[in-house]
Amino acid sequence: MNGQIQYRYRIDQGEWILTLNRLLNFPKLPSGEQLLEIQAQNENQIWSPSAELLLNILPPWWDTWWSKSIGILILLLTGYRIYTYRTNQIIHDNKIQNQILELERSALQAQMNPHFIFNCLNSIQNYIVQSEKELAIQYLGRFASLIRSTLNASVAGKVIISEEINLLNNYLELEKLRFKNRFTFEILVDNELDIYSEELPPLLIQPYVENAILHGISKRKHGGIITVSFSKDADNLIVIIEDNGPGIDNLDDDMTRSGLKKSFGMSITRNRLDLLSSHSGRNVVEVENINDPSGNILGTRVRIQINLNSV
Repeated sequence: MNGQIQYRYRIDQGEWILTLNRLLNFPKLPSGEQLLEIQAQNENQIWSPSAELLLNILPPWWDTWWSKSIGILILLLTGYRIYTYRTNQIIHDNKIQNQILELERSALQAQMNPHFIFNCLNSIQNYIVQSEKELAIQYLGRFASLIRSTLNASVAGKVIISEEINLLNNYLELEKLRFKNRFTFEILVDNELDIYSEELPPLLIQPYVENAILHGISKRKHGGIITVSFSKDADNLIVIIEDNGPGIDNLDDDMTRSGLKKSFGMSITRNRLDLLSSHSGRNVVEVENINDPSGNILGTRVRIQINLNSV
């Protein structure tokens, strides 16, 4: 480069900038058309006419119209997704609440224990509040199944044993929910018993299971266990309900005849068994404490014998 020659340039009629370099670098030009003017000065300090160059500076990708359009589209889609998600959530919550109201009405029609009904539904609603909707739906399904089974059983003369077991399973799962998993349960079926063909009067077992929970397991803060076993002895169905509650302090004849604590449901069940016994004389309910070898009470056992020929 000839050191005697000085250059100057300007962009879009701006201030002239002097330089001795023949190479110009513009790292931060705004996008759009820019008019570059360059002049050279000779040794007599006379500036030449301007050489003009029209520059077309492309914008960065994030400043292009298509990039902005995509950004706006993404914002709109995101807003729409949030709106639809929230709307669906509200619809879903309302649907669950409506199901709860409907099940309340059905349960009351089935004459189930109102305390059990409303505590179960309150627990399900707590799952909704805590955004555990999958669990809420799961327990609503169990509750609906229990209500249907109870309603069907209330008008049926007899049911197959598998249906009664299914009812007990749903009932115990819901009681676990209500008591915040303070107990576990197991339903055992002997291989010799055909639960898909043998029948029994409906809703005979549930009141005794309920009694084991309310007057046995409920006394424990944790670690409760309930076992319900079904077996067959000749023509008799044997159902044994065991819990590891506090047991029975004063086991007298009145207690044994009433099947533990007296309640409306237990009274109805006892009367039904008595009516069946008037035909066969073989339906028996026995209640006893479960003791260890030292005589300490480990819980309560209820043994129900139902003659299948009397059903």
